[in-house]
Amino acid sequence: MIHKNISRERCLVCCPEELFTPEHAALLLSLGYEVKVVNNHNDALRSFFAVKPSLFLVHYSFLPVFPHRLIQLFKMAHRVPVVLLLAEKITQVGGYLHLKNEGDFEFIETPLRLEDLALGVKLASQRFKVTRRKLFFTDLLAHVGLALPVIGLLVYLISGVR
Repeated sequence: MIHKNISRERCLVCCPEELFTPEHAALLLSLGYEVKVVNNHNDALRSFFAVKPSLFLVHYSFLPVFPHRLIQLFKMAHRVPVVLLLAEKITQVGGYLHLKNEGDFEFIETPLRLEDLALGVKLASQRFKVTRRKLFFTDLLAHVGLALPVIGLLVYLISGVR
C-alpha cells in the first residue's frame, strides 16, 4: 500500500530562471515541500495568494522596495511564511532581515548552492517552529482586544433590555 502525504507544505520560489535549477526543486521535494516556481514579476503576487506558501524563496529583485509592504502582503494573505532571501550581498536585503518580529527571514547568498539551500531551510524552519506559537498568541490577543468592545456592547444591550 502506498501512503501519500496529502498535506505537504507549500514552497513558492520567485527568482530568475537561471538561478533555481531542477536540482534545487528536487531537494525541496525531498524535504517534503510542494514546489511552485515563478520567473515572472507579474505572476509573483498572484502566485503568492494562490499558493499561500509556508516557505517563500524570493530573489531580491522580486521584493518590494519597502520591507513593510511585504509584511502587508502577508497580512492580506493571512499567512506568515518562512522567507529565504536570495541575493549576491547581504546589504541588498538588509532591511528585510531587520523584520524579525514580523516573521522569520534568512539570507542565502547567490549563486544558490544545494548545501546553502538545505541549511537555510533547516535553520529557518527550526526558528519558525519556535516563533509560530508567539505569532499565534499575538494574533489571538489582537482578535480578543478587538472583540472586547463588541462583547461589552452586547452585554450592555442585553442587560438594558430588562
